[in-house]
Amino acid sequence: MGLEGQHVVVTGAGGGIGSVVARSLAASKAAVSCWDRNQGQVSALRADVADQGYRMLDIGCDVSDIEEVEQALAKSEAELGPVTGLVAIAGGAAGERIPFLELDAESWQRMLTRNLTTAFASCLVVGRAMAARRRGSIVLFGSQAATAAAPGLAAYAAAKGAVRQLASSVALELAPYGVRVNVVSPGVIETAANRALITGGESALVDRIPLGRAGQPGELVGAIGYLLSDDASFTTGAWIDVDGGYTLI
Repeated sequence: MGLEGQHVVVTGAGGGIGSVVARSLAASKAAVSCWDRNQGQVSALRADVADQGYRMLDIGCDVSDIEEVEQALAKSEAELGPVTGLVAIAGGAAGERIPFLELDAESWQRMLTRNLTTAFASCLVVGRAMAARRRGSIVLFGSQAATAAAPGLAAYAAAKGAVRQLASSVALELAPYGVRVNVVSPGVIETAANRALITGGESALVDRIPLGRAGQPGELVGAIGYLLSDDASFTTGAWIDVDGGYTLI
């Protein structure tokens, strides 16, 4: 992926998608800082790859908290040098399906914090550092829910739709500083956490995917790697669907 010499932060690196992305970036010779509020998960990830020669750092961090993000960035750069890339994966629907008429303020705010505030905080803090150096690539995570409605996901869809506009706005403002901002938008991706849902309650979603199956976490890596690399040096403000064609219908 042409990432040798880069230092990439992956938020949500302890999750099923985040850990695969972090491993793949490290295997491409990037130094990787893994941020996750679950310190145990990212510590286990680092320990698992310790004998493979990867440059990987694990940091426990609530990426919805700007102060914690600032502290995590300082630790990452002290250990691995200036950050050149950010992949903001932290978020997700966490298996929650709440009909709109049953939503309450707490559920609404929890989903926005998990998906929108995490993107904002990491983008703001890391974006400031990149702008000061006039170099960097930020990859935010969208979702097919941002453009294709599904029952019970109003709060999640609203948050991911806002991420799309956040990315466009930040891409415009950071372009003069040489910092690119793009979005990778996954469809139904099979992980250990949602495998049972995909074969059960979520099977209807899989049935309407033109390619006829759920995606795998590793199938997101190519789009992410492209956006982080110099091959995408003229690409900013883009939204790339990796959803098996789900949003075509």
